[in-house]
Amino acid sequence: MPDGEIASKVEARMARRRVLDAPDGPPLHALIDEAALWKAAGSVEVMVEQLRYLAGMAAHYNVTILVVPNSAGVHPAVTGAFSLIDFPHPEPGIVTLSNAVGSLYVEDPAYVARYTLVYDYVQGVALSPTDSLALISRIAEELSK
Repeated sequence: MPDGEIASKVEARMARRRVLDAPDGPPLHALIDEAALWKAAGSVEVMVEQLRYLAGMAAHYNVTILVVPNSAGVHPAVTGAFSLIDFPHPEPGIVTLSNAVGSLYVEDPAYVARYTLVYDYVQGVALSPTDSLALISRIAEELSK
């Protein structure tokens, strides 16, 4: 990926972080598969820092982080990352499907409804916010040993 494109993507992600940090930031509900928390991405120090950042974000009033434990087994969301974006009525929701080259934005109500069902199912097998935070902290602790 060209340096300019990397810089642009980093800036976009940092801008999204600032939105969440704002006092009137939108609610964010994140479902994270436990396997992703263990997946080596950079050095151990970077991984631990990322996990601690997640734990800190979970403390925000508008952020909910739920971990889907490995014990939940295969679930409908294992096919890939997606985001559901909801807007005030009457605007339709959007599903974003992430892949190696970017994201696909789908406004089709049938897709949104289907991915909402996937989200609801996976949320049902996820740990509670408190147990999710405890697991994130435990993984960070284990990795930093």
